[in-house]
Amino acid sequence: MSEENKKSNKLIAKNTLLLYFRMLMTMAVSLYASRVILKTLGVTDFGIYNVVGGIIVLFSFVNGALLGSTQRFLNFEIGKGDIEAQKKIFKSSLSIYIIFCIIVIILAETVGIWFLNHKLNIPVGRAGAALGVFQFSLLAFCFNIIRVPYNATVVAYEKMSFYAYLSILEVVLKLLIVYFLLVIHFDKLITYSFLVMGVSIVVLILYVIYCKRNFQICDFKFHYHKADYNQILGFSTWTLFGSIANVSISQGMNIIFNIFYGVTVNASLGLTNQVRNAVNSFLTNFQVAFSPQIVKSYAADEHGRFRNLLLATSKYSFFLMYLIAIPFLINSEFVITKWLDTVPAHLIVFCNLSMLNLLVDSISAPLGIAINATGKIKYYQIIYSALSVAAVPVVYLLTKIGYEPDIVYAVWVVVNFLVYLWKIIYVTKRVDLPVLIYCKEVLLRVGVVLAVSLPIIFLIIHYIHTGGWAYLIITTLISCGITLLTMLIIGINGEEKKTLKNFINIKFKK
Repeated sequence: MSEENKKSNKLIAKNTLLLYFRMLMTMAVSLYASRVILKTLGVTDFGIYNVVGGIIVLFSFVNGALLGSTQRFLNFEIGKGDIEAQKKIFKSSLSIYIIFCIIVIILAETVGIWFLNHKLNIPVGRAGAALGVFQFSLLAFCFNIIRVPYNATVVAYEKMSFYAYLSILEVVLKLLIVYFLLVIHFDKLITYSFLVMGVSIVVLILYVIYCKRNFQICDFKFHYHKADYNQILGFSTWTLFGSIANVSISQGMNIIFNIFYGVTVNASLGLTNQVRNAVNSFLTNFQVAFSPQIVKSYAADEHGRFRNLLLATSKYSFFLMYLIAIPFLINSEFVITKWLDTVPAHLIVFCNLSMLNLLVDSISAPLGIAINATGKIKYYQIIYSALSVAAVPVVYLLTKIGYEPDIVYAVWVVVNFLVYLWKIIYVTKRVDLPVLIYCKEVLLRVGVVLAVSLPIIFLIIHYIHTGGWAYLIITTLISCGITLLTMLIIGINGEEKKTLKNFINIKFKK
């Protein structure tokens, strides 16, 4: 292994630890805050916040596309070492984002307001509060959009300490909002929306200050150059399809559930998303540490390193998610009833299905990073978008003919799995990664770990007759212990075992 690759691996390890610290703080605060917010706002207002905020999130499909484009091109140019190209990417991206904000505000204040007033199922007497939520959510959304190029720059340069600490500050500020809600006597729903917007402003200002002081590419002037815009928007045009697909299935389900089932089910969806986002932070933090190196190794034509990083990230992401998902699935009812004083209908089943979804996401997401690194995304996005968007009429049809929300939510899991299969086909054809190697190093090892560990786990816990916290602790220790053991014996190859052994020896000596 070259000295440069050793330094890169050490940087990945350091960034991963920092991001895990961020993740633990974020998850703990998010779950606690969700509990208090649900109790403070009530199920009805919490449902209103989620469905009305969901209208604004519908516009985020463009934001997601531009973010992926900015991140990809910055990482690529850093890999090539072209500082002038990096400056152009940043200026063009931020200029496009500003234009997009103006467009979003116009659409939201026209089409969005009409949809809010005429299509959503808002309880009597809360129309004014819903409008306030809409306006503050719109402004928060725009501030978060402007923040994206700065965020992308921090991640591309792998300054994860600032990224982690500022994320922790953000969740602490949101925790302070929760305490503030407990003592105020104003409309709590409107106040909560206003304060969330305020946090977005503070975080944006801190990002701007840090980036201007530390990165020469962040000296912004409004920039228009047709070739630069075409480069970013050309890539974004195809990632736009994927972003539309993501928003369609998540917010489409949110709106359809509101129309057929009411705001109570929207509250369950909102809480499920809180759990999903908290657990998903384990994956995103892990993958954020690897993502810049995957793109940079591809840009530098280091195909062997690119392939090894991709295989390792896919496999380890799944194992990490598996360690979390199994204890949760065994104890979901107990955990959720202890988390919330009032458990909305369908929440437990939604959370269990969301865990299955995250297991698929964990092994699938690194393939998306590889696809973006190549820049060859046209046909991938067409098929991916078609599969995801097709789920929306299926969801509508199932709700229309009377299926329970639990069954309808499962459509998302099926779609995710089909998308994963398509990613495997596409990636193995576009990069130096034979499908047999991917199947051997990822699918086979993951499959064997599942086949060995699951029967042992469930056989042992079958004979545990205690309950409550004791059952949670015992089953978690058993499932994690058996999973880790099978991962170490079966899940990793000889070279990875050697690397792990050397890492442990170095840490032990220190």
